[in-house]
Amino acid sequence: MLLANNPNSDRIKRLANQGIRFSVCRSTIRKITELTGDTPRLDPNATEVEGGAERIVELVSRGYILIRP
Repeated sequence: MLLANNPNSDRIKRLANQGIRFSVCRSTIRKITELTGDTPRLDPNATEVEGGAERIVELVSRGYILIRP
């Protein structure tokens, strides 16, 4: 969803303009690169973090609430 060519990039931009921050797991990006041979281009509103699960734990420990579908 946070790739540069995503059809929802306008929605992501609007949400980012409202203060929503988007994180991308660097481990996942490395794995995609390994499997495809190309590093994916990310949406400019996405910030790489070392690990997605680590980021979730960090945010929850800072008081954010984890909502699951």
